[in-house]
Amino acid sequence: MKRTTLFILPLTLAMLSLVTVAHADVTRLADGQPWNADNGEGRSMTMTLAPDGTGRMKMGIMSRKVAWRDADGALCLNGLPGGGERCMALQPVQGGYRAEASDGTILILTR
Repeated sequence: MKRTTLFILPLTLAMLSLVTVAHADVTRLADGQPWNADNGEGRSMTMTLAPDGTGRMKMGIMSRKVAWRDADGALCLNGLPGGGERCMALQPVQGGYRAEASDGTILILTR
């Protein structure tokens, strides 16, 4: 192995160990208080999550009960239209959280 490789490899590993990805603590959303969820395209709703894994989503006059769980920093919801479970990766942002689903849907959660 070349000398430069012997020097660069440990340096690269040391730098990678300093990089951290900020993940949200999902349980902070589950305080029983409403969060505003906005998709940036004019659609918004209110989401209220209880510490016991239950919740409610309200959009206009429509309201839906949901169940939630924490999956390694992702918020997973059951009870949404279409059935099944939908998980969203959460990242803290100023004033709230950014939630992104695997299909590219993004919600900004604020108070």
